[in-house]
Amino acid sequence: MAIYEYIVAFTAILLGLATAKILHALPYVFSKNQRDWTHSFLFVNVMVNQPLTWWATWAYAKVETWTFFTFMLVILMFAFKLFTC
Repeated sequence: MAIYEYIVAFTAILLGLATAKILHALPYVFSKNQRDWTHSFLFVNVMVNQPLTWWATWAYAKVETWTFFTFMLVILMFAFKLFTC
């Protein structure tokens, strides 16, 4: 396996955890007692943005040499998504 395949697997795990975390908030976001458009908008935005960000990383498949900086940049981007959910 190439280094890129390991990075994609790790970022998929991070996005899976972030999606599970945001889906846990689903009943609270769309409850009838506390409905607010900002929470609904942020929920939908995160749910659409996560797969799009993962899909955009396919451009990194053409990178031949990975430096520690580019590796950490990609990993921290997805870790930030996990911790902001």
